[in-house]
Amino acid sequence: MKPATTAAYSYNKMIAYAEKYWKHHNSAFRTYGGNDCTNFLSQIMLAGGWKPAGGSIIQRTSNKYWFYGPVSLWTSYTWGGAENWYWYDTHNKPVSTLVSDHPNTWWYAHRT
Repeated sequence: MKPATTAAYSYNKMIAYAEKYWKHHNSAFRTYGGNDCTNFLSQIMLAGGWKPAGGSIIQRTSNKYWFYGPVSLWTSYTWGGAENWYWYDTHNKPVSTLVSDHPNTWWYAHRT
C-alpha cells in the first residue's frame, strides 16, 4: 500500500483498537470463520489511519488494492486473506522505498 504523503498513522489508536476487540470482535465488521487474524489486522490498520485503496468489485482479487465493502463480494482479498495481505504492494520493493514511504515506522529484521 502506498499511503498518501499527508497520512498520519496513530499507533496509539491501533493499540487501543486491538486492546478493545482482541477477545470480542467489532460487530461493525464481518468475521471470516475461525481464522480471522488478517481481517482483525486490517481493522487495526484502518483504525490507525490507513486509507483504503480501491473499492471496485473488479479490483477485489488484485493484491494492489485493500478495502472493506458492505458485503464480502465487495471486499478485497487483501482485507481478510493472509497470503494476499502479504503481497499487498510489497513484492520486490526495496527496503529504502519502504522506509521512505513510512518514515515513522519501526522496522525489525527476521531471518527465516
